[in-house]
Amino acid sequence: MIRVQLPDKVIGISFAYLSKVEAGDPNKSLSEYLSKTVLDMFEVRYTNCELFLLDNEAPMALVKGEARCSRQDNFNKAVGRKVALAKALKEINLPKQERKLIWEAYHSRDKKPDA
Repeated sequence: MIRVQLPDKVIGISFAYLSKVEAGDPNKSLSEYLSKTVLDMFEVRYTNCELFLLDNEAPMALVKGEARCSRQDNFNKAVGRKVALAKALKEINLPKQERKLIWEAYHSRDKKPDA
């Protein structure tokens, strides 16, 4: 979890990677699928981002963002995290300066301290 100190609160950012097998387009009729030799099944990958309010008690979930990888795309964790975080931040009403602090914390999470 990434911890971000904002002026009046502490926010936690958590990511999860999920995949599941889904049938193809639900708007297609059953006869369209039965006419094929193999059902149009494929793996769908998701990246979920959840923002938490961290206080002295248990973390409280604020908002979730989800990025879904198209089956034509290669799964890329970095891209999925950015899209999911952007969607989560779009749902929450934070001032621009606080959103900037969250993005700075996200981008600096893997940086090594200077020796």
